[in-house]
Amino acid sequence: MIDLIKGVPISSHHIIDAITSESPQFIAEKDNKIEFARSFPNMMYTLWGYICTYRTFPSQHTFVSYYFLVHFEALKGYDETAVTARLFRSYPSLAREIHFFQLVRESNIFDDVSYCSYDDVNCGIDFKVMLGGNEYNILCYVETQRSLWFRKKKDFRHKNPIMNAIEMPLDLSKGKKIGNWIVYDNAQVELLLNKVINYAWIHYEQHPLELLSS
Repeated sequence: MIDLIKGVPISSHHIIDAITSESPQFIAEKDNKIEFARSFPNMMYTLWGYICTYRTFPSQHTFVSYYFLVHFEALKGYDETAVTARLFRSYPSLAREIHFFQLVRESNIFDDVSYCSYDDVNCGIDFKVMLGGNEYNILCYVETQRSLWFRKKKDFRHKNPIMNAIEMPLDLSKGKKIGNWIVYDNAQVELLLNKVINYAWIHYEQHPLELLSS
């Protein structure tokens, strides 16, 4: 597995700095042709493409500009304003997931924390953690009507159930607010650890003290 973060000088603080360098912008316009297009170029792959190419994390507007640049041909025939609107709406979630992954990684409370863009895009697994010899698949999403609808659609598309799945929904009214952005914080990292420990106790009969002392 390729470690996309290795050698890239970004940290959770760096991501926050990039996100908050601008106030979030949104456009109300929606076009179903774009919202539900199967051939729409993948945004997470594009975001990681920017990170690996420029060795930094993009702001919302920088990400949108880069997306139009690399997908110029694929976007012909789509309304530019509607595409921009979808990208603006999606950026906070994409950035939030990568920031949380990095925050969990920096905590050093798990034996390993890894990310695979293929698993993210095709299997709905945002990242993985290892604890006590078992690997857990972490699923991040916000508790909004739109997010939950897309999540159901994604679950329907994935035929096989996700084993050792740990769900980490974020209530936007309770997330950490930095400027006008909302992200996961260290309290959610601790919550993730508790969820993994409880899962290991129930499914693998691993005592919490055994896991915490490993």
